[in-house]
Amino acid sequence: MFDKKYKKDIKEKKSAFQKKYERDAKELLYDPSKVRELVEETAEELNAIKEMEKKNQSIHRYVKKAYEEIMNDLGGEINASFIESELARRMANLSLIANNMETAMIYDFENFDFDRYIVLVRTQTVLGKTIGVRKRKKDEKDITLEDYISKLANDE
Repeated sequence: MFDKKYKKDIKEKKSAFQKKYERDAKELLYDPSKVRELVEETAEELNAIKEMEKKNQSIHRYVKKAYEEIMNDLGGEINASFIESELARRMANLSLIANNMETAMIYDFENFDFDRYIVLVRTQTVLGKTIGVRKRKKDEKDITLEDYISKLANDE
């Protein structure tokens, strides 16, 4: 959800940047004194696009890691049903939203939307109860050779 939104935002920013660049190039033909100003504006816009891309990657990494942790708690993707996998994905996204809301609360406590936050926490609680809050063991047959060797080395 967030990933698509940010990719769309980045694409729109790049498209707007391209159009502005073409317009500015034509303008420079008539008024070369604006070169420095346009170069500075261009650098600022490129930095803004890079920041958006970094944020998108950071969000993607966080949600992916949260999803993988939840799936590990469920005994691995092999042992989870499709519905559990989908609920785990929702839980990972809600975790990101909750963390963002908690950070916002620190910076702007007076304007924090506690009602939305409570609804989010309740939703996470229901999802947690639905998919389970206890870790499940992976089946021994699902363990890779590397995991088995590592387990043997740790036991010794």
